[in-house]
Amino acid sequence: MSHRERFALVWVVALVVVLGTYMVLVAALPGYDGFGVSTKIALLGGTLGILALAAIATQIAAHSAADRPESLALDERDRLIAGRAAAAAYHVLIAGMIIVGIVMPFNKGGWEIINAALLAIAAAEIVHHGLIFAAYRRGVRA
Repeated sequence: MSHRERFALVWVVALVVVLGTYMVLVAALPGYDGFGVSTKIALLGGTLGILALAAIATQIAAHSAADRPESLALDERDRLIAGRAAAAAYHVLIAGMIIVGIVMPFNKGGWEIINAALLAIAAAEIVHHGLIFAAYRRGVRA
């Protein structure tokens, strides 16, 4: 398994587990609406901090496990996989941002918009890295 494939898999799992837990807590936690701004920021900051640690640890492990520095260089296949995954993720992200930026301000506000934007970004990242992992597994067709 290449380090790009491994990172994509770990990142998808981390996003689903960590942000999934955050979203469930936000939706199901009694009294979340009554929390102060500092408590909500601390909860969000802790969640994003855990994601940052997962990303950094995975990158460090990938670079230390690489046999040769040239194995870290992108070839045509890597660029094709990244381009296709980014294009699909862009469509997911833009759809989410249209909902968050155009529709939600008329009937929602504050933290509901922030959490919806975070969900849209997470969905786009899951699509992006999920497609990268799938492309390395099944191959790329021109």
